[in-house]
Amino acid sequence: CLCDGKQYDEKHNTIGKVFNDLDFSAIKLFKCLNIPVVLLTSDGFNFGLANKRHLDIFSGSPDGTGRIDKLTAYEKIKIAYNVIDDEVAYLGDDRFDLPVLEKEIWAFCPSNSPKCVKDVCTVVLNGRSGQNLVSEMFEWFLDKEIVVEPRLDDLIRIDFEEGHSRWDFPRNATHQRFDTYSNLQ
Repeated sequence: CLCDGKQYDEKHNTIGKVFNDLDFSAIKLFKCLNIPVVLLTSDGFNFGLANKRHLDIFSGSPDGTGRIDKLTAYEKIKIAYNVIDDEVAYLGDDRFDLPVLEKEIWAFCPSNSPKCVKDVCTVVLNGRSGQNLVSEMFEWFLDKEIVVEPRLDDLIRIDFEEGHSRWDFPRNATHQRFDTYSNLQ
Protein backbone atom coordinates (compact mmCIF):
# COMPACT_ATOMS: atom_id res chain seq x y z
CA CYS A 1 0.00 0.00 0.00
CA LEU A 2 2.97 2.31 0.39
CA CYS A 3 3.60 2.35 -3.34
CA ASP A 4 1.54 2.86 -6.45
CA GLY A 5 2.55 -0.51 -7.83
CA LYS A 6 4.59 1.13 -10.59
CA GLN A 7 8.24 2.07 -11.06
CA TYR A 8 9.39 4.82 -13.40
CA ASP A 9 12.67 5.62 -15.12
CA GLU A 10 14.03 9.16 -15.54
CA LYS A 11 11.85 9.62 -18.63
CA HIS A 12 8.73 8.65 -16.67
CA ASN A 13 8.45 5.28 -18.36
CA THR A 14 6.92 2.72 -16.04
CA ILE A 15 9.60 0.29 -14.82
CA GLY A 16 8.85 -0.15 -11.11
CA LYS A 17 7.26 1.31 -8.00
CA VAL A 18 7.03 4.81 -6.53
CA PHE A 19 6.86 5.50 -2.79
CA ASN A 20 5.68 8.74 -1.22
CA ASP A 21 8.13 10.42 1.17
CA LEU A 22 5.24 11.69 3.32
CA ASP A 23 4.64 8.08 4.34
CA PHE A 24 8.22 7.73 5.54
CA SER A 25 7.80 10.96 7.52
CA ALA A 26 4.58 9.59 9.02
CA ILE A 27 6.39 6.39 10.00
CA LYS A 28 8.88 8.59 11.86
CA LEU A 29 5.96 10.33 13.61
CA PHE A 30 4.76 6.96 14.91
CA LYS A 31 8.30 6.08 15.96
CA CYS A 32 8.59 9.39 17.87
CA LEU A 33 5.70 8.13 19.98
CA ASN A 34 7.45 4.78 20.51
CA ILE A 35 4.96 3.05 18.24
CA PRO A 36 6.86 0.48 16.19
CA VAL A 37 6.17 0.16 12.47
CA VAL A 38 6.86 -3.13 10.69
CA LEU A 39 6.77 -3.66 6.94
CA LEU A 40 5.47 -7.08 5.92
CA THR A 41 6.56 -7.86 2.35
CA SER A 42 7.84 -10.57 0.05
CA ASP A 43 8.72 -8.03 -2.64
CA GLY A 44 12.47 -7.54 -3.03
CA PHE A 45 12.14 -3.91 -4.14
CA ASN A 46 9.98 -3.04 -1.12
CA PHE A 47 12.39 -4.92 1.15
CA GLY A 48 15.40 -3.04 -0.20
CA LEU A 49 13.83 0.37 0.15
CA ALA A 50 12.48 -0.33 3.63
CA ASN A 51 15.87 -1.65 4.68
CA LYS A 52 17.53 1.55 3.42
CA ARG A 53 14.94 3.54 5.39
CA HIS A 54 15.76 1.55 8.54
CA LEU A 55 12.29 0.11 8.98
CA ASP A 56 11.63 -3.09 10.84
CA ILE A 57 10.90 -5.62 8.11
CA PHE A 58 9.35 -9.05 7.96
CA SER A 59 10.21 -10.82 4.74
CA GLY A 60 10.47 -14.38 3.55
CA SER A 61 8.35 -17.48 3.62
CA PRO A 62 8.48 -20.77 5.50
CA ASP A 63 8.46 -22.84 2.31
CA GLY A 64 11.01 -20.83 0.32
CA THR A 65 8.51 -19.79 -2.36
CA GLY A 66 8.75 -16.11 -1.52
CA ARG A 67 5.03 -15.98 -0.66
CA ILE A 68 4.18 -14.77 2.80
CA ASP A 69 1.39 -16.24 4.86
CA LYS A 70 0.45 -12.85 6.27
CA LEU A 71 -1.58 -14.20 9.17
CA THR A 72 1.30 -16.40 10.38
CA ALA A 73 3.72 -13.51 9.94
CA TYR A 74 1.34 -11.18 11.80
CA GLU A 75 1.10 -13.59 14.74
CA LYS A 76 4.88 -13.90 14.92
CA ILE A 77 5.35 -10.13 14.75
CA LYS A 78 2.83 -9.71 17.61
CA ILE A 79 4.93 -12.08 19.72
CA ALA A 80 8.18 -10.32 18.80
CA TYR A 81 6.73 -6.93 19.79
CA ASN A 82 4.68 -8.21 22.72
CA VAL A 83 1.41 -6.68 21.50
CA ILE A 84 -2.18 -7.88 21.33
CA ASP A 85 -4.67 -7.49 18.48
CA ASP A 86 -6.36 -4.35 19.77
CA GLU A 87 -2.99 -2.58 19.94
CA VAL A 88 -2.31 -3.13 16.23
CA ALA A 89 -3.03 -0.98 13.19
CA TYR A 90 -2.68 -2.80 9.88
CA LEU A 91 -2.72 -1.26 6.42
CA GLY A 92 -3.62 -3.71 3.67
CA ASP A 93 -4.95 -3.31 0.17
CA ASP A 94 -5.69 -6.71 -1.28
CA ARG A 95 -7.25 -10.09 -0.70
CA PHE A 96 -3.94 -11.47 0.62
CA ASP A 97 -4.39 -9.11 3.59
CA LEU A 98 -7.89 -10.33 4.51
CA PRO A 99 -6.85 -12.88 7.16
CA VAL A 100 -5.19 -10.10 9.16
CA LEU A 101 -7.70 -7.35 8.36
CA GLU A 102 -10.52 -9.57 9.64
CA LYS A 103 -8.98 -9.71 13.13
CA GLU A 104 -10.01 -7.34 15.91
CA ILE A 105 -7.49 -4.68 14.98
CA TRP A 106 -7.41 -1.15 13.59
CA ALA A 107 -7.77 -2.20 9.95
CA PHE A 108 -7.03 0.37 7.23
CA CYS A 109 -7.11 0.13 3.45
CA PRO A 110 -6.76 2.53 0.52
CA SER A 111 -9.76 3.67 -1.49
CA ASN A 112 -8.77 1.53 -4.48
CA SER A 113 -8.95 -1.73 -2.53
CA PRO A 114 -11.39 -4.43 -3.62
CA LYS A 115 -14.84 -4.25 -2.02
CA CYS A 116 -14.19 -7.41 0.03
CA VAL A 117 -11.23 -5.64 1.68
CA LYS A 118 -13.11 -2.37 2.26
CA ASP A 119 -15.97 -4.30 3.87
CA VAL A 120 -13.78 -5.63 6.71
CA CYS A 121 -11.75 -2.49 7.42
CA THR A 122 -12.23 -0.10 10.31
CA VAL A 123 -11.29 2.78 8.02
CA VAL A 124 -11.23 3.12 4.24
CA LEU A 125 -8.69 5.86 3.63
CA ASN A 126 -9.28 8.55 1.01
CA GLY A 127 -5.98 7.96 -0.75
CA ARG A 128 -5.19 5.29 -3.29
CA SER A 129 -2.20 2.96 -2.98
CA GLY A 130 0.97 5.06 -2.86
CA GLN A 131 -0.85 8.28 -1.91
CA ASN A 132 0.24 9.20 1.63
CA LEU A 133 -1.64 6.37 3.33
CA VAL A 134 0.52 6.16 6.45
CA SER A 135 0.32 9.92 6.73
CA GLU A 136 -3.46 9.74 6.42
CA MET A 137 -3.53 6.99 9.07
CA PHE A 138 -1.52 9.16 11.45
CA GLU A 139 -3.88 12.08 10.89
CA TRP A 140 -6.86 9.77 11.57
CA PHE A 141 -5.33 8.72 14.90
CA LEU A 142 -4.63 12.39 15.71
CA ASP A 143 -8.23 13.37 14.93
CA LYS A 144 -9.52 10.59 17.21
CA GLU A 145 -7.06 11.73 19.92
CA ILE A 146 -5.51 8.27 20.02
CA VAL A 147 -2.05 9.76 19.43
CA VAL A 148 -0.61 13.21 20.02
CA GLU A 149 1.53 15.30 17.72
CA PRO A 150 5.18 14.52 18.52
CA ARG A 151 7.53 17.33 19.43
CA LEU A 152 9.49 18.63 16.46
CA ASP A 153 12.76 18.00 18.35
CA ASP A 154 11.86 14.31 18.62
CA LEU A 155 11.03 14.10 14.93
CA ILE A 156 14.33 15.76 14.02
CA ARG A 157 16.19 13.34 16.30
CA ILE A 158 14.56 10.31 14.66
CA ASP A 159 15.26 11.74 11.23
CA PHE A 160 18.91 12.32 12.10
CA GLU A 161 19.34 8.85 13.61
CA GLU A 162 17.71 7.03 10.74
CA GLY A 163 18.41 9.20 7.75
CA HIS A 164 15.93 10.82 5.46
CA SER A 165 16.67 9.47 2.03
CA ARG A 166 17.43 6.15 0.49
CA TRP A 167 21.01 7.29 -0.10
CA ASP A 168 21.74 7.90 3.59
CA PHE A 169 23.88 5.51 5.52
CA PRO A 170 22.64 4.63 9.01
CA ARG A 171 23.93 6.96 11.67
CA ASN A 172 22.86 5.27 14.87
CA ALA A 173 19.92 3.39 13.43
CA THR A 174 18.56 0.28 15.02
CA HIS A 175 16.02 -1.81 13.21
CA GLN A 176 15.07 -5.44 13.10
CA ARG A 177 15.18 -7.48 9.98
CA PHE A 178 13.15 -10.67 9.96
CA ASP A 179 14.44 -12.48 6.88
CA THR A 180 12.70 -15.75 7.60
CA TYR A 181 10.06 -17.17 9.84
CA SER A 182 12.77 -18.82 11.94
CA ASN A 183 14.08 -15.40 13.06
CA LEU A 184 10.85 -14.89 15.02
CA GLN A 185 10.67 -18.27 16.73
